[in-house]
This record gives sequence, structure tokens and C-alpha cells, in this order.
Amino acid sequence: MLTIKIFAINILNMIEISPNILCGGSGPRLWSLSRTGFPTEFLFLTRNESQFQEAAQRLAALGKDSIKVAAPVIVSGEDRRFLASEQLREVCIVLGVALLEPAGRNTAPALTLAAVQNGQDPVLVLSPADQTIDRPAAFTAAVQRAIAQAEQGNIVILDVTPEKPETGYGFIRTAKSSSASPSAMPDQIRSAPLCANVLNVAAFVEKPSLQTAQKYLSEGGYYWNAGISVLKASVWLAAIEHFVPAILQSTRAAWDARKTDGSFVRPGKAEFEAISSESVNYAVMEHCPGSEFPIQMVPLDAGWNDLGAWGAVWQVQSKDAQGNAHVGDVLHTDRHYLGARQPSPGGDDGVERLGGGRDGRCRAVGQQGKQPRRETHRQPTHRTKARRTNPAPKSAPSLGLV
Repeated sequence: MLTIKIFAINILNMIEISPNILCGGSGPRLWSLSRTGFPTEFLFLTRNESQFQEAAQRLAALGKDSIKVAAPVIVSGEDRRFLASEQLREVCIVLGVALLEPAGRNTAPALTLAAVQNGQDPVLVLSPADQTIDRPAAFTAAVQRAIAQAEQGNIVILDVTPEKPETGYGFIRTAKSSSASPSAMPDQIRSAPLCANVLNVAAFVEKPSLQTAQKYLSEGGYYWNAGISVLKASVWLAAIEHFVPAILQSTRAAWDARKTDGSFVRPGKAEFEAISSESVNYAVMEHCPGSEFPIQMVPLDAGWNDLGAWGAVWQVQSKDAQGNAHVGDVLHTDRHYLGARQPSPGGDDGVERLGGGRDGRCRAVGQQGKQPRRETHRQPTHRTKARRTNPAPKSAPSLGLV
């Protein structure tokens, strides 16, 4: 009888979370491999799984005795619905709901749509699909701590300790004191490995100049904004109604006009297109410090990278003795050549690090201002062919970086 009572209490105390994965980007940053119909998150850039698959697996792994994880909700475009559901199937994850936006309207309407469609009040874990994490256990511990805070009605974000004076990321500035102690956590969460204290957010800061970024690093207390948010659905709806009520009203109108086809849900097209395009940060988060919606931050020390440029992809790859990184079936001579296995638009950014195939042929790219060797197409000098457990879709190209 005692065992049954304890089990019943644990069930009642469980935190229900809804993983929400954003995969609605247009994919321009890693062109030519990443394109509108096949953006970065669906490519196999670093491992045997795509970034989207890795994101889904990370969120599914958040479950434990005190946390119940629902099937994932994805927010994407109509043309990626089968690609996303098939990639989930490959890693044995069942799709919950696919919210198919008729037009891109940035992350604030996407999160609002996810909160409105749920009907309950779970903790929403909002994650971009185009990020890599080198240490999943550290990610799990950090997000579980954020979940415990969010269950108490707090808005929580996860941000990254900067490693260099980066000008391509927005920063957040934290208050000096910690906002939560381990004693405030449920027992099950408190016993998990914790990466750092939960901090109060003092301000969001725009992408800085190099000099300003160097100043942030020397002062400390500044973090890269990783775009990961954890909060209850009711809290987000209250916050978006407070700061940008028009987004909530228009999103509800689009939801009321929805059409459902199994797991695929299509908001009303005209109603959704009428929503203003705003990010989560711009619409709500930047206004939270000092408001009735205070915001907290859990530092994320898990080997985070958003793969926003080819240089970032190269950084997370394993490399050969010459510093080359390969994924897929890649042909190179010397150390400055790369190729794509599948037909794709070719392009180079005036650099020695980027190339793409055209009509199935490998195109060479050399040092800046230097013509590639013609024999690259004829002589397979060094050929590296990676294998994946699950074969990549036919539309998923390979890449090489140096």
C-alpha cells in the first residue's frame, strides 16, 4: 500500500514538458548545400544524424522520474513535412504535431502557435534545430534545471559562456547575484548534476562590435544568446499578450481557421500571413528584465555551436593531418580541395574553404585567387568516404572543408 501511495504522489508531481523544435529557416547561411527546400538542420554535417535528429534526441532524453516528455512538436513549412517526419522515424521518434506555417513569421508567432495548440499547460522547451551539442549529458542537466525553474512560473533561457569576442551573436548580461538555490528545486532535479547557478538576466545586448565584444569578455557576466527557451505555455501566452497582443490575437485567429490532416496541422493561411514577423527575443524576452515577467538564465556549458558559417562547421569536424575535414564521399588533392556528392548549386565565397558539386561532379576550390587544378576531376588522389548507419536521403549532399 505504501508503494502504491508513493507511486501516486510521484505521478502527481511529475513535470510535463512539450519539446518544440523550430525548423522553419530558409537555409541561406551554408549555401550551396543548404537551400530553402533542404536547410541546414536536415543535412548530415557532423555525425551520423542530422542536426534536426540530434535536437529531437536531446529533447527526448530529458525525461526522468520527475519529468514526462511528450512527443515532439515541430514548427516548419509545408514543403518539409515529410522530410522532418521521415528523419524522426529514422531515429525511432514518433512525431507529435507538425505545425505547418503557410509563411515564415519568425519565432514569436511560432512559439505562440505551439502554446495555443497545446490546450494544456506544459513546460515548453523551445529549441532551434540547427545547433550541435558536443556534451549531451551537460545539456540534459542544464535543461532539467531550467525546467524546474519554469515549472514555478519563471521564464528561463539557456545561454553560452563566450569563448572569444564574437560579433555574430547577440549577448545577454546577467545580474551579479544568483536567483535560485538548489534548495528551491524538486528533489529529483536537485540531485541531478548541475552546471552552474540560475542567474537573473539584466539586459539583452545587440550584436556588438569587436571592441565591445572584447570588453564583454574581460568584464564577465555576458553570455552568447543560444536561442533556447523554457517556460510554461500559460506564461508565454500572458507575456506575448502583455507585450505584443496583436501577435496573440492573430495567431489565435489562424489556429481557429486550421485544417488538420493526422499529425499535420495547417493554420489558416490568410490569418497567419497577417501576423507580424518578430523574434521571441524582440517581441518579449528583451522587455522582460525589470518587468512583471522577470527572466532567468541557466549557463550552458555543453559544447554548443550553431553552425552559422562554414568556419563553424570546420571547427566541429574531425580533421586529417593537413587540417582537412570530410563528410561523405569527398575528393581532394593537397589540402585545399573539397567536393559534394550530390548535384547542387556550386559556389565559393572568395575563400579556400567552400565548394559544391554540379551535375554530380566534384568542383575544386583552391586558395583565394588561385585556379583549381584541372586534374582534380581526373585523379582521385585522396578520397574519403564516410558511412552512416542510416543512409542519407538522396537529396542530402556530402561536403568537404579545409
